[in-house]
Amino acid sequence: MTNLSAREQRLIAILILVLLLFLAYRLALAPVIESFAAREEERSRLVTAHQRNERLIAALPILRQHLEAQRTGRALFALVAPNVDAAGSLLKERLASRLTAAGGSLRQTGDVDAEPGWIGASVEGDLTLDQLTAFLATLQNQPPYLVVTAVTVVADRAYQTGKLEVMSVKVDVEIPYSPAA
Repeated sequence: MTNLSAREQRLIAILILVLLLFLAYRLALAPVIESFAAREEERSRLVTAHQRNERLIAALPILRQHLEAQRTGRALFALVAPNVDAAGSLLKERLASRLTAAGGSLRQTGDVDAEPGWIGASVEGDLTLDQLTAFLATLQNQPPYLVVTAVTVVADRAYQTGKLEVMSVKVDVEIPYSPAA
């Protein structure tokens, strides 16, 4: 092997020193610095979560007031009953009583398939046009509010006689169901 000059030896020594410093940084110092940065990020995330939790805890009385207001108001928008069968019976009774109160004659009530959390029922009867209008108005405007999903009107007698008489009517309704607490 050839002898290196003093200048080349110094240059190689400096390169080896730089390489050792780089390896020392990458193997010893970089992981320590990265762990400090990771801990700082985790600390800032925890501080943010803690502040959010403090705001939530401070808002609990207000949230409880809103919950109580919603509980008292749920009777306006949902049929409250101990179970699904009782809710279905209440809805059918409501339909039958409103139909007879409007002046119609009740033929039958029945169940209608509804989405989970909802109760469906139907009522069939004989009504005039004015009675049908009054019946639908009372259904729509009295709490608990319900959704009229279908109205079927058969007016065969009007076709035969040429004037509007009593019609056979079927009304399907749905309403949200809420178990009694």
